[in-house]
Amino acid sequence: MPRVSRVPGTAVLDGGAKGVAIGFAEGGTRSELIFDQVSPRPLGTREVAVTASGDVPPGTVISADAFEFRIVNGVGLTD
Repeated sequence: MPRVSRVPGTAVLDGGAKGVAIGFAEGGTRSELIFDQVSPRPLGTREVAVTASGDVPPGTVISADAFEFRIVNGVGLTD
C-alpha cells in the first residue's frame, strides 16, 4: 500500500506490550497500528510526532491505546 510502511525497531505500548508497528505519516504525525511480534494479533495504536512542533520533538508518542481481548458469554457482556 502506498505511504504505509513498517516502522523500524520495536514499538512499546504503555503497560510494556511490545510489537511491530505499521505506520502512515501525514501532516507531521504518523498513525501506527501495533501488532504482536509473533502472531498477527493487533496490540494497539499510537500517534507519533515525525516533525518538531513547538516543544514536541520528533519521535514523541502523542497518544496510545492498547487493545484488550477477552472471551465473554455473549454479545455486550464483559464478564
